[in-house]
Amino acid sequence: MKSIVKRSENIEWTEEDGIITLIIKLKSNNSSKSLFSGLVPTPKERKIKLDEIGTFVWKQIGQGTTVENLIEKLADKYDLHWKEAETSMLTFLGMLASKGLIKILPPQSNAKGTTNE
Repeated sequence: MKSIVKRSENIEWTEEDGIITLIIKLKSNNSSKSLFSGLVPTPKERKIKLDEIGTFVWKQIGQGTTVENLIEKLADKYDLHWKEAETSMLTFLGMLASKGLIKILPPQSNAKGTTNE
């Protein structure tokens, strides 16, 4: 829970009307030529539009916060029980991490090998 959540550096995003859209640049794969490769244009980017709660979480992640702090903020803002907020947050962060949109880093250690609280 003390792990730090950071946005991946290669993700761009825009905000319009209070909603964030993530923009993921796609790698072009010229090595795999198919029958339709010249006929159908290959997309250069993929967009993921977040909902209100996803937008709130994305903005909090930008502040380099911990998983525990994200759960607290979500529970407070949307009047959720801790377990509800925890389950939702861990599921959402897992999805973002699996797509390479965020990184979940271990807690920072000080020189004595203990974690900073």
